[in-house]
Amino acid sequence: MKNKLITTLCYGIFAAAFTHSALAATDISANLHISGSVTDSQNEGCHVDFGDVTSVTLDGRTDKLVPEDVYNSAQAHPVLIHVQGDSTTGECAKRIQESKIALKFTGMPDSGNGQTLGNTLTDDDAARGIGVELFHNNKVVPVNSQLPLSSTGSTGNMEIDLQLVKLDGQTTAGGKIQNSLTLEVAQL
Repeated sequence: MKNKLITTLCYGIFAAAFTHSALAATDISANLHISGSVTDSQNEGCHVDFGDVTSVTLDGRTDKLVPEDVYNSAQAHPVLIHVQGDSTTGECAKRIQESKIALKFTGMPDSGNGQTLGNTLTDDDAARGIGVELFHNNKVVPVNSQLPLSSTGSTGNMEIDLQLVKLDGQTTAGGKIQNSLTLEVAQL
């Protein structure tokens, strides 16, 4: 009877240990990217954000893409940009009201004329001869250029459109496209 109890107990401990190790083997960790800045309370900076938008997905067909410098509202994806400070009476709000703020659009340009966001993917699944062009008020905004911010009181807003385009002088091939756009506050 004692042997049977000890054997059953050993099997139970072995099963629990095996189950625990099997569960531990499937644990998946996660990473969180943290960034930010700290400013002196006397030297308030401006903050740029895209509202709730964290990424944009653009889809198209190579036979329907327009060439660079051609705006097509049917293919454009609008993105609203907000600029503001910590308070409505701070230094940032003052610079916005005085039209002394611009936004600089930076990213990896294409390998052609360099005014369009190029495709940073290079594997076999990458699209070829296709970029993402930026537009504001139906006009091209070249990558690594800046635009003055229009003020709406103590905050500034700007809408840009993102559009897939055929790159000048390049052959297009369908596939995946990826790039990143950074917006910086520039003082005028």
